[in-house]
Amino acid sequence: MALAASRLVSAATITEVLQQNQDTLSTLTNLLGTVPDLVDTLSAANNITIFAPSNDAFSKLVEQNPTEAEAEETNTELLTMLLAYHVINGTFNSTDFGATPVFARTLLEGEPFANVTGGGQNLGLMLSNNAATVISGLKQTSMVVAADIPFDGGIVHVVDTVMNIPSHVSTAAMTVGLTSLAGALVKTNLLNVVDSIEDLTIFAPSNEAFAAIASAAESITDDQLGTVLRYHVVRGKVAFSPSLVGEAEQTVLTLAGEAVTVRTVNGDVFVNQAKVVTADMIVGNGVVHVIDSVLNPAAPELTPDATAATPAIGFEGATAGEAPFTENVVLGGEENEVEEVEASASLTSFQMSASLMTFTIGVALFFNC
Repeated sequence: MALAASRLVSAATITEVLQQNQDTLSTLTNLLGTVPDLVDTLSAANNITIFAPSNDAFSKLVEQNPTEAEAEETNTELLTMLLAYHVINGTFNSTDFGATPVFARTLLEGEPFANVTGGGQNLGLMLSNNAATVISGLKQTSMVVAADIPFDGGIVHVVDTVMNIPSHVSTAAMTVGLTSLAGALVKTNLLNVVDSIEDLTIFAPSNEAFAAIASAAESITDDQLGTVLRYHVVRGKVAFSPSLVGEAEQTVLTLAGEAVTVRTVNGDVFVNQAKVVTADMIVGNGVVHVIDSVLNPAAPELTPDATAATPAIGFEGATAGEAPFTENVVLGGEENEVEEVEASASLTSFQMSASLMTFTIGVALFFNC
């Protein structure tokens, strides 16, 4: 009898599954009712996995984004993109989540949130504290709280947090406090470049890494700084951490025209002398890995010292000081934006953030109507 019941459940449509779980998924059901085209897509799909935010997940989203701003209607275009980011191609059971993250393509496609080739934007799947966990933009984590609900097109997992749509590199840098990098990109007119080029891997020095070479950073020309920054950017490859880990060294060509060397030492990933301290930050056009040392294209021979008590310095003779380039940026408040960005950009970081906030406001109003 249990097997028969399982077969009946597995044959249910996605609409039927949602209706059978209204105590947990009524908010998602109501929101999907406003985007019928997406419902049609999900109903016709095969071999997909849906990460369904619970009612509590949507409530948490609203609570974390107060709605003092002027009321606007729910933006169905952004809602469609957000919900599409909760659907991946392929069927992933809870037993498929492991200690090493797996990155899977979602139904979210197109600029600016999915400026990647070969499919939709990525989500990361892994075990964290023995719990199936999904990694979205800015490394936001969503825990699976009800797993392996079958339907005729695949499987549904209920998650406790709404996924975070990936942002521009500049927005991500500001949000996580990489203000020296953001300011340096502004100073060298590279911010729009890294925001707009598809399929990027960026090794992003932390503010502490920039502060460690403050004297060198402040003495070089803008052209020299631009070359240094380009040495941190790989074009044409979205390299998540599993592809960086391995016994063999890898050389990867950067926008500076010079290669960096990626090595794994005692389980840690190093790029030249710099250690990756935060991996796999998904952004709209690729991935960002935060590193603890600024790379120097004039010193590509530098290698890791896994036993060192402090991060290696890539610029000989440089002395530490305040984190440079931060005078060009504004962090916090109502506008997390980088100043002096060209107004002609197709969609600036702030415009994108404002659009997402408009969406959040709309969702909040939808709940409260």
